[in-house]
Amino acid sequence: MRPGPDSIFMYIELGVALIFCLLLYFKTREVYSLTKHTGIKYFRDAFLFFGFAYLLRFLFSIFFLSRVIFDIGIEQRILFPISITV
Repeated sequence: MRPGPDSIFMYIELGVALIFCLLLYFKTREVYSLTKHTGIKYFRDAFLFFGFAYLLRFLFSIFFLSRVIFDIGIEQRILFPISITV
């Protein structure tokens, strides 16, 4: 089964977002270590969590696509608390 154009764009979007988030997080490490400014720390943390959010969004979309393709029946009331806690 070949991936469609939508799934290719999904992979590209994930890659670009993760690369930019992690690049920003690691490139500002030296600035934070020099200044110890709390604003820079929160700025770094925001982009780290933004990268995690994109990764989790990608994993959930893959999970839901596999539910549709393989016809796996998992109830929504089980998935809702898992998605909120993550």
